[in-house]
Amino acid sequence: ATSDRNLLRESTLYVSLEPCNHRGKTPPCTDRILKEQIPTVAYACQDPNPYMAGRSLELLKNAGVRVIGPLCEAEGRTLIRPFEVFVLEKRPYVVLKFAQSADFFLGTGKRTKISNPYSDMLVHKWRSQTDAILVGKNTVLVDNPLLTTRSWIGKNPARIILGHMDKSKHTDLRILGNDAETLIAGLEFPGEKTISLPRLLSWLYGKGIQSILVEGGANTLSAFISAGLWDEARVIQSRQIWLENGIKAPQIRGRLVRSYTLASDLICIYSKN
Repeated sequence: ATSDRNLLRESTLYVSLEPCNHRGKTPPCTDRILKEQIPTVAYACQDPNPYMAGRSLELLKNAGVRVIGPLCEAEGRTLIRPFEVFVLEKRPYVVLKFAQSADFFLGTGKRTKISNPYSDMLVHKWRSQTDAILVGKNTVLVDNPLLTTRSWIGKNPARIILGHMDKSKHTDLRILGNDAETLIAGLEFPGEKTISLPRLLSWLYGKGIQSILVEGGANTLSAFISAGLWDEARVIQSRQIWLENGIKAPQIRGRLVRSYTLASDLICIYSKN
């Protein structure tokens, strides 16, 4: 409440990342801290940008603010990992996502429902937390997905089609609607039959896209895995649906971070490192 604003002068601000001292999408955080006369700032991680690391902390110290940290740095690094990848590797943070049957198939070559409604809602939550969703052209043509957050409150991320496509010949595709921005990578790289993933990620970096959720299909997922261009994988494993044959799910070789159940599905989160 406005009447409690004076309590800011007696407070401690806890942040996962060193406050910024430059103007980007928002004004400098350090300016606001000094304006509100917050006396103590506790942080988990310094800014990963070597040109910025520690500068805000020195600015605050010189202005009389008590600075404490780093605190819980390992946990803080996990929280800021997408930002760290964007700043240091100059590419979006890449999350692979797919659902597989109990016998490890993605589908049968036609639209196949594997995950349960609770997992579907979770995927829409994940979408709301990312900047863009990427799918291959074949997935667009076979599944005709909408790729929005309609089952969760949140923004619709941009949609990226990996491949070459003439929009005028596919006016019935839902992904080309006005629900969100749609980018067709083939229009940016017209001379490449197989689009270079490093070049693609560099292009997305230039557009300010910090994170992408790669939702398929099998060839697209395998391309990112083979290139080593992924940071996290979220695998939905059905324990009820058996397909017996079809398109094999890709194999994730990473560190299992956590797993949990949602009704009939097992959710596994992997980290590449």
